[in-house]
Amino acid sequence: MHRIAIVRKGQQPERRIGNAQDIEDAVYEVLSTEKAATTENDLVAIRGLIGQAVAMCETEGFAALKFGNSAVTIRPAPPQPEDDPAN
Repeated sequence: MHRIAIVRKGQQPERRIGNAQDIEDAVYEVLSTEKAATTENDLVAIRGLIGQAVAMCETEGFAALKFGNSAVTIRPAPPQPEDDPAN
């Protein structure tokens, strides 16, 4: 799981916790907000960027994808109580 923040210029960050699919959803939401035209080839490349950002987050502790005036930031999520095998 990851902490995801959608950062838009002039607005408070929108924070979420989610998996890789949630990161992808956040990126597409930002692209839609930025009114970015994307082709099928663009979408394949974007999925690759998301994969690289997730890998960077795992090794470096942070990653960001910037699109126009918006960005999606990714950090590892802290362990959740339900992740504890003692529970």
